[in-house]
Amino acid sequence: PRPNRPPPKKPPRPSPPVPPPSPSPNSPPPPPPPWDSLEIYPHFFTTPVNYDEDMDVWILAGQSNAMGENQEDTQQIPPQAYPNPGRCLFFPKVTREWSDAPLGSASVQSWGLGAGDNATFGPWTRIGPEQAFARGIIAAGVSRKVGFVTTAFGATSLHLHWDPPFAYYYLMTLELTRAALAAYPRAKLRGMIWIQGETDAMDFSLERALTYGPMLKKFISSLRWELRDLHPQLPVLLGVMATTNRYSCLPFVDLVRHGQMSLDLPDVITVDMEGKEFLSEEWYIQISKWRHPWLPAARWTPSPLNPDYLTSTCNMHLTKRGITQMGQALAAAYVSYVRSLPSPPAPLPPQPPPAPPLPPAPLPPEPPPPPLRRAPPR
Repeated sequence: PRPNRPPPKKPPRPSPPVPPPSPSPNSPPPPPPPWDSLEIYPHFFTTPVNYDEDMDVWILAGQSNAMGENQEDTQQIPPQAYPNPGRCLFFPKVTREWSDAPLGSASVQSWGLGAGDNATFGPWTRIGPEQAFARGIIAAGVSRKVGFVTTAFGATSLHLHWDPPFAYYYLMTLELTRAALAAYPRAKLRGMIWIQGETDAMDFSLERALTYGPMLKKFISSLRWELRDLHPQLPVLLGVMATTNRYSCLPFVDLVRHGQMSLDLPDVITVDMEGKEFLSEEWYIQISKWRHPWLPAARWTPSPLNPDYLTSTCNMHLTKRGITQMGQALAAAYVSYVRSLPSPPAPLPPQPPPAPPLPPAPLPPEPPPPPLRRAPPR
């Protein structure tokens, strides 16, 4: 006899797919993905530029710490330095068209044409202070839309590359600023951010370090004179050199810092870089090329890789967090400067319209002429 087996069970029928609930008209939209996602931010030109809004334009000039040289610190980009599409723009030297500032440095040296990992070398790995600065002044209500004309370039010297009237980067700053203002009719020039001085504080730059203050005064005064039709007296946010752990590679940094702090020009706002986060970098110098006795020999040790070289550590460049801190400090300094300006006089209250003139009074009637009298006959 066959065993009593239960009849086989039929497989359950698949339930029909449940359609997703239709969004109600009052439901909030889903949150956008983060701006560091390369899937939605693959290149610069993401949103069309609205030329019907007012925009405040800033010149970003100097050397590596103005453009950002932090691609080797392995840090992720802080959220305060994320792009702000439609609110933070830049004017690249190559395309000569306003566009959204990118995810990374918007400098003339690395304005990027691709995507890369934040932890490796690539076009997107370095960031400057522009995004954090723009977010700071927009959040404070000082500006609604910010544009940058970035002419900073690494390792440039104030004496060699920015000295007016014929230095290359000085002339490029003037020409690019005028082109940027002409391309955006409702833009207004608001100021310049200047972060520079390391090259003029190195061991071969004693004469440059001693004359840094007068040269910086000449540079700012000349730039203001050339751009006086765009701003009567251009405000300058001046990044003052830090000194911590920098004497081994920048022996004259104190002289440059003194020249920056003692600058006697109006509307120059100093922002100290001391206390910001720097990347400790290895520096090498060949023993046979040891040139000057003022290099601190105690800070240099023989290189384990090559006995002909000495090595030392130096805080040369701001990290991604450090340059974001610098951008926020620049924004706070400018907001304080704007709020300290004397407010314009309050407008007079509207006056009532003048009364219509009275009609002229009627003239009195003229008296009748006297009667004519005949002369008596003789």
